[in-house]
Amino acid sequence: AGGSGGGGVLFYFNYGTNPDAPAPSGSKELGRTAEVAQTSVTSGTLTTGVWTQIAGFVSDTLDPNLEFLPAGLFDFNVWCRGTANVNAPTSLRVVVNKWDGTTSTAIATSGNAIVSNNGTSVQTAISLVIPQTDITPTDRLYVVLEAQATGSGHTVTVDFGDSTPSHVHTTIPSVGGTGVVKVINGVPQNPASLITDSD
Repeated sequence: AGGSGGGGVLFYFNYGTNPDAPAPSGSKELGRTAEVAQTSVTSGTLTTGVWTQIAGFVSDTLDPNLEFLPAGLFDFNVWCRGTANVNAPTSLRVVVNKWDGTTSTAIATSGNAIVSNNGTSVQTAISLVIPQTDITPTDRLYVVLEAQATGSGHTVTVDFGDSTPSHVHTTIPSVGGTGVVKVINGVPQNPASLITDSD
């Protein structure tokens, strides 16, 4: 339902920035502007066969400010590395939730991506189909990165910002709301007033 509105919204995982309150415990900002400084988080030793939260990111207040989340494809690019081996790999997945200021409700969970096991972060791609979901304008997105080990002693490190800008491409319209959109020389006009036949 609906078009892209001029392109999908891009969100960055800003691990060095605290989110707007109220926010899920321990979460960081899911922001539209990327942090310049590089940050990272390393899990504790993962329990074999158990999905463990590595980091969570919640969007700002009144973002995305929609009455429904349109069906579409979210493409995640997560820079990460792990300590494992090819015979007992570690997996990474993404859970997309809506956050109403009190409660987190799961919308969709991705399939598993294998975490690279060298000393340098590798961009790991994960795609996730999002069903059309009713939300309120005050609901925010809450994205959780989880890892699972298939052997003992594994850890995962995820990097953010600078040359490792972990992020997600969404199919959320970059131009929201209803009614007429007026763009002049590529710049959306707000409000879209004074539209005439000459426009």
